[in-house]
Amino acid sequence: MSGIVQYPSLPRRLWKEYGSTALIMVAGLTLVLVMQSGALQGPHPLEGQPAPAVVLAGLDGAVIDLGESIGKEVIVLDFWASWCGPCQRSLPEMERLAAKYGDSDLVFYAVNVMEPEDTVQNYLAWAELESLPVALDLDGSAATTYRADGIPQTVVIDRGGMIVSVYQGYGSGDGKRLRKEIDGLLAGH
Repeated sequence: MSGIVQYPSLPRRLWKEYGSTALIMVAGLTLVLVMQSGALQGPHPLEGQPAPAVVLAGLDGAVIDLGESIGKEVIVLDFWASWCGPCQRSLPEMERLAAKYGDSDLVFYAVNVMEPEDTVQNYLAWAELESLPVALDLDGSAATTYRADGIPQTVVIDRGGMIVSVYQGYGSGDGKRLRKEIDGLLAGH
């Protein structure tokens, strides 16, 4: 066995023909999954920066000026769109988070990016997300300001007005991680 790794389940001929290709494919797939998880990415460029004040539209026509809350309350902004599959999976969790912290010092908005109000209303009704606090970023300027290059993107801002976390994408443990972070910020940690 002169330095050749041989697996008992693969005959020598098959290993020689396909073994190295299979290893390369597995290594490539592993790299893609690690990159998608964010494990190789550094912190988002906005983390540690002051939160920019933006003005959004509410579904009820109200003006939402985040500048009134920045530096006073913990803020969570979740950028999304109705056509985005990961957003569709994350929004029920975001609705539960908003409901859980509704009576606390937390300002929460699911910020829809560049969709007409009727599209947003129809999607929320279809998805049965009636209690989700939604803001509209009709021209995409808030998404640009918060560097939401991909969605969903969740931005967490502390009471001091600093961006402490930016989560891009959505995975199964993200809701739990976000709750833990919010609990810590509300407790003053």
